[in-house]
Amino acid sequence: NRSDAADQERAYTIARRLRGTDVPYFQDTYGWIMLGRGEAEEALPYLEKAAAALPDQPLVLYHLGAAQARLGQKDAARDTLVRALAAGETPPFPQADAARALLAGQEPETGTGTEAPPPAGKP
Repeated sequence: NRSDAADQERAYTIARRLRGTDVPYFQDTYGWIMLGRGEAEEALPYLEKAAAALPDQPLVLYHLGAAQARLGQKDAARDTLVRALAAGETPPFPQADAARALLAGQEPETGTGTEAPPPAGKP
């Protein structure tokens, strides 16, 4: 969740070992790191697999929705982000505000540990 360049590079160095993993939580981690590096196309299949295996995990759904938004998949992003918010209603998951911002077509606030790449367009 850290956003400075050194932390992002360290996360990538560690996450490279997760490439090709079949473990859903690791797929999510790898996909999210790739998305943070601007590699949305690389991230998407990992995040899709993670979300398929963990359909009730709001953070995993949020990550997938952010990738879909980044790639301009507006309808899919909207549906996924709505599912994330519904899955994380009680209690609200920490990234709920970031998910709402993506739904509104805005970049989530930075510095909160919930950053996502800016959307390619309003989902």
